Amino acid sequence: MPGKNGVAKSSIQIGNGFVDLIIYVKPKSKDTGIISERGELIFHSTQPPERGKVNASLIKFLSKLTGISSNKIEINRGEKDRVKTVRIYCDDPEKIVGLFAEYLSRE
Repeated sequence: MPGKNGVAKSSIQIGNGFVDLIIYVKPKSKDTGIISERGELIFHSTQPPERGKVNASLIKFLSKLTGISSNKIEINRGEKDRVKTVRIYCDDPEKIVGLFAEYLSRE
């Protein structure tokens, strides 16, 4: 069931001091960015799916988008899969969700 800006509530989970994102990645894309498609978060990366390049690209992108240091962003599940669960540790999880909503509304 899609929530704000067409993102399924199951794609973004808020915890105590963190936000979990379920993201599908598409390597070797034309551009780098996150979109919401059919209620799911999809990360397009220009990097190839080798030696963790897409994962590094995803963490760098999320760090830049949220202003959270990359050492507070980790891939909890799916490190070698296309579907990943990413955890962002933060003091204000609602603020992170708001940043995503704002970013996705521009896309």
